[in-house]
Amino acid sequence: MRIILKTIIKRILLALPMLIVMIIIFGFSGADGQQSGSLSLAIAEWVSDIFGKVGINVSPKTLHLPIRKLAHMSEYALLFITAMWAFTGIAKRYLWAFMLSVLFAISDEAHQLFVPGRAGSVVDVLIDTVGIIIGMSVYWVILRIKVKKQPPI
Repeated sequence: MRIILKTIIKRILLALPMLIVMIIIFGFSGADGQQSGSLSLAIAEWVSDIFGKVGINVSPKTLHLPIRKLAHMSEYALLFITAMWAFTGIAKRYLWAFMLSVLFAISDEAHQLFVPGRAGSVVDVLIDTVGIIIGMSVYWVILRIKVKKQPPI
């Protein structure tokens, strides 16, 4: 009985980061169009100020769309990485983490169809999928570096 309880607790702890990322993504998607646009524009203004300090003049409006799309990719890269932790010890975990992440991206865009001022987009699902692939690549590289640092037996 203790082994089963330990296993359940371990699975919950491994899945917790993934669930937190999913909740954060869902929360961002639940913001209406005005709230979402205001947040990304504020970030674009901040980035524009930083660029300005190093002599690169770029308007916040120019940065607004790329920042929104980079946010999509970053969220889903992180979702994939945390899904890999959640699926630790499970056969074909790359496939399971990928499928879960893509299905969540699709459901997230469907969710936005019901949020005022927002729209679900197939293009955004594709952008999310690029983020997932980036997350997969980062995970793979980190794993390879970790394996190389292990001393030979």
